Amino acid sequence: MSDPRPRTENIPEQGDVTQPGPEKRAFQPFGTDQLLYFPLVQGQVIRLIELLPGAWDDPVSARLVIAELQHAPKYDAISYVWGDPSKTVPINCNGWALRITHNLNAALKRIRLTDKPRFLWADAICINQQNTAERSHHVAFMGGVYKYARKVLVSIGEDTDGGAEDVASLVHDISELISKYKSIADMPVLRASDPLYTDSRWKAMATFHTLPWFTRAWVIQEVGIAKDPRVLYGQVEFSYRDLMKLAVWTMRCAPSLDPVAGVSFFSIHTDWMDFSDNWRDTATYPGEDLVDLLHQARWLSCKDPRDRIYSLLGHPLARAEGRSGSSPILKPDYAKDHMDVWFDLAVLLIAKHGLRVLSPVEHNEGNLASDYPSWVPWCWPGEYSMVLGCWPKEYIMCALGVYYGFYYTADGGMSIPPSAEKPTVDEKRQLHVRGITVDRVKNVFVIAPDDLAGSPAKLRSMASSPTASSAQPSTEPEYALRSVWRHVQDLATRSETAYGTNWLEAFSLTLIAGITAYESAEEDIAQHRRDFAAYFLLWLQGNFGPSSPEFEAMNSTLTHWKRGEDTHKGDGKEVSEQDAGDEDVDVDPEKFFVDMKLMCQGRSFFTTEKGYFGIGSWIAKPGDRVCVMFGAKCPFLLREWSEKGEQRYKLVQDAYVHMLMRGEATEWLKKGEFVEESFVIC
Repeated sequence: MSDPRPRTENIPEQGDVTQPGPEKRAFQPFGTDQLLYFPLVQGQVIRLIELLPGAWDDPVSARLVIAELQHAPKYDAISYVWGDPSKTVPINCNGWALRITHNLNAALKRIRLTDKPRFLWADAICINQQNTAERSHHVAFMGGVYKYARKVLVSIGEDTDGGAEDVASLVHDISELISKYKSIADMPVLRASDPLYTDSRWKAMATFHTLPWFTRAWVIQEVGIAKDPRVLYGQVEFSYRDLMKLAVWTMRCAPSLDPVAGVSFFSIHTDWMDFSDNWRDTATYPGEDLVDLLHQARWLSCKDPRDRIYSLLGHPLARAEGRSGSSPILKPDYAKDHMDVWFDLAVLLIAKHGLRVLSPVEHNEGNLASDYPSWVPWCWPGEYSMVLGCWPKEYIMCALGVYYGFYYTADGGMSIPPSAEKPTVDEKRQLHVRGITVDRVKNVFVIAPDDLAGSPAKLRSMASSPTASSAQPSTEPEYALRSVWRHVQDLATRSETAYGTNWLEAFSLTLIAGITAYESAEEDIAQHRRDFAAYFLLWLQGNFGPSSPEFEAMNSTLTHWKRGEDTHKGDGKEVSEQDAGDEDVDVDPEKFFVDMKLMCQGRSFFTTEKGYFGIGSWIAKPGDRVCVMFGAKCPFLLREWSEKGEQRYKLVQDAYVHMLMRGEATEWLKKGEFVEESFVIC
């Protein structure tokens, strides 16, 4: 019969900081006469907190013990937000005064029992944060710490607004509703008039889901790999898995909760809630891969930029791409510069996933001009890009070439060029790729946040305002979309677009990158026209006034589109303002607005020398090349970058260019209208 006691073989003893002591088998705390930490850098040996009992107001007292991970006593792991590291409080740990953040101190008090000790694991205490080698060693098997925990206790924070009970009851009620169906996918979408939308408890949920815990990088793995994650919010407790069911339900069945109540959960939580080996069985998008995971997590916060990778190494996808199939794709190493970590990862991912890895690249002018390779994605995230002055604070909401479900095939499916040369990285960290130069950018209009604030409700209010007119107040900045519209109309009037009489349809599709609800909008072009027309009629009235020449010029055409009549120009009949304002049941201006906001945020609208419309990087410039690369789903903007007489390029970003997304360029190549080129991207 096996020994049920915790094993301590090969665990360093208290008085020896370097050598294991297999002759001692007792499970015991550090002595108060010893240093609090000594290195644990061999095997899967961890420290646990023995949190001593106490009342709420009592100072926290604890002891540290060590054990092999798989033979440790039953323990719970804490998932929390570190908080401000400069604001700390002392706790008694092994007789030493150990300073921890206010957040962790509050979590320990909330979790502490009054009558007996309990074993816990919390990274700030159980890993010596000052020892780089130990941090690297423990992070490599961090997933195992949460996997073997009895529970993962999600310390969300204090109930400062008194809404915790409302949140908990909503989670319970929606979970009960979901349980009546086979799956959430089988549940009906709520009508806009459903009384559930007006439930007062959504106000508390809107506050709850914006708490800092939801923006922390490490929490994705901590709850994803847990047996039983439990949310502690104020004095209430509920299942994290039930919370995620509610989150998925809001996205699929109650989409109006975002504009109505401000409830919108992050997809990184809903899409990646399961880190088990069978994660695809319950995944929202089972076809996603490691590139998707890294990209969706790019905005999450962490103290160390390397943790944007290391915090996700517990997912099976990260292990599957390792050399052995069971070890992570990268070995954590906090002694390595974080930019080198991202470079190494990019090289490994390109070898596996091809040039799709380039689609998440984002830049500001500062980092584009740096010596660091412009083709490495995700290396300027969060606060690091903000230090460099990156605009906007929010990232692009949707990288065009990342999601596997988008219809884009700019390369026509030619992942290997006619020359058969594959992408390579040279000793100067330059990426060599093959492709086609199709066009050059000519005009650029940076889309600002105010351009995307025009919801249908706001536009109706603007149009009905007594001050609504075609004259724009002199104190108000010129919105980019107004300039775009005037520019596009001017090109169409002079027949200088690439689309002939279909220019309006091309414009409408460009604003949403050809995508609605993650599907091709052209698959139901009639519905797209109706939704666009319903929105754009409101946009013209709200921006220029209901009696403006801009509105009158398009009223007839757009109203015909809104009615579903198959015409680009209309039939010339006069349309009353009342007809123009009708909201038909089969038109959805809100849908077009959401699609446009998704695709245009953080980007600019541009036109090319040949008259194409596109959306791309907010730092795009006239003269940037519009290129199609073999093995890439979307065109890219490249900027010529000559240095020491060598012709090289900087990768600006991928782009949507209408009528270049379905392999048109490679067909022209086959006809001899273009030539294959080599691009050296530095």
